Amino acid sequence: MVAHRLSWQTSLPRWLDQFRPEVLGRIVAAGLLMYVLEIILVTSFAALVFSDRLAGQLPLAIGFVLAGDAVLCAVAALLSSYPGSVAIQQDAPSAAVAAAVASVVAALGTGSRPDQLLATALMLIVGTTVAGGAIFILLGVFRLGALVRVLPFPVMGGFLAGTGWILARGSFKVMC
Repeated sequence: MVAHRLSWQTSLPRWLDQFRPEVLGRIVAAGLLMYVLEIILVTSFAALVFSDRLAGQLPLAIGFVLAGDAVLCAVAALLSSYPGSVAIQQDAPSAAVAAAVASVVAALGTGSRPDQLLATALMLIVGTTVAGGAIFILLGVFRLGALVRVLPFPVMGGFLAGTGWILARGSFKVMC
């Protein structure tokens, strides 16, 4: 108990040291740069996921995706064991989610209203996010990260190649 308190007492001055003007200026500049980059990334990934029949719902979807990304950044910054941690949305899961949303929207048929399609797509995204997060937490709690080595290289290579193909195809759809 005494060692834990001493550790906390020695780390508090280092944490407070970040609020000196010269250090705080660099932190704020890096945060603003990450903010602008993240808005660009999140908007482009949202345009990839919410395309075709969901394109009319894109402005609303961007708001939801930006809010979710803000939660991601806040959780990573506040709960990470590494100081200065930054979390950004990744392209590979976005491509996989785009493929899943496209297949679900296609399965719903043309009789569905746009607001129903948006709600279904958002619930798919939230559900896969919560399930993926729970799996990663369990892998971390039970120290099972080494299981990744069991995945064969061709499987990982095929997944990454498929993700790249979806991203490339989606970028041409968004540009044209």
